[in-house]
Amino acid sequence: MLSNAEQNIIAKGLTRFLICDVLNAITSDDVLRVNGNKMFWMSKELTEAEIKSLQNEAHLLLNSKLWKVLSTELLWHAQSNTLNKGGSDIDLLSGKVLKLYIETIQERLEKLGAKKV
Repeated sequence: MLSNAEQNIIAKGLTRFLICDVLNAITSDDVLRVNGNKMFWMSKELTEAEIKSLQNEAHLLLNSKLWKVLSTELLWHAQSNTLNKGGSDIDLLSGKVLKLYIETIQERLEKLGAKKV
């Protein structure tokens, strides 16, 4: 049987392996990039029709009640973690990270919805 110290060492090693090697499958080519009037996603240049569709979808989602409901609920969870729980650094950090994710999605939707190509 393994001691607690040995179990912790194995758990840390396994966690590091999973995060760095298994789950780290997204590259910069997988992220939407805008270069002038062109957009690239998944290492492929988007057609004008794909760009227009993406812009329309971003505009619809940003102005939808669904986005308002989801973003408000996620912000509530972020606030709950930081203010209500806030018992540990992990609670504070997870709340801040969740808020950052929401802001990142909001900004991307705003940029795409307003982008004229």
